[in-house]
Amino acid sequence: MRLESTQGQNQWKVWLIPDEVDALEEVAANRSHKHKVAVQLGTRVGLRAKEYTRIRPCDVHREGDSYFLRVVGKDTTGEHGEGKTRDAYLPERVERELLELQYSEDIDDTEPYFPVTRDRIRQMIHEVAEDVADEIEDGADYPGAADDWRKVSSHDLRRYFAQTCLVRRKMNPRVVMAVGGWSDFHALKPYLNAPTAEVVANEFVEAGLD
Repeated sequence: MRLESTQGQNQWKVWLIPDEVDALEEVAANRSHKHKVAVQLGTRVGLRAKEYTRIRPCDVHREGDSYFLRVVGKDTTGEHGEGKTRDAYLPERVERELLELQYSEDIDDTEPYFPVTRDRIRQMIHEVAEDVADEIEDGADYPGAADDWRKVSSHDLRRYFAQTCLVRRKMNPRVVMAVGGWSDFHALKPYLNAPTAEVVANEFVEAGLD
């Protein structure tokens, strides 16, 4: 986990690594299935907090062997009144979790999975991060420091999604822009410019400079 201080509303940008995301998902499942799904939608689908509150079972659709989630997201261009619509890639494991959530909570096809406010979504992610911190303080063998975990926000999950696609997996930036709702390359630059120590080390090893 790497931290970067900011001057905005969020005091920190937190750069998570895969082991930390696995820990976050494990602890989230202990709190509730809905918390687990919330973590997955951030880290594996790249949703913004507001977008959670809009998605419904009827927004999940299949194209060939793959699943997609129709998302009404943030309009950074000012051209779309109620938000810009995109089709986010939906990993099969997350699709199964959403289906289980729908059945377990008897959610109608046209009802939202998360009928709550954006602030409640942020709070849910913060609750899970706090749980990880508490577990670490109680002696659990999770990666990262407890104090660092308490700085994790919902946007850090989206940050992890972007960095995983762009840096770890080296995906086409245009594809990432399309599925994640970024309007231009400038919006992606922070994710390209801040590789984790893990990625830096791997790049040097692959270049034969270790």
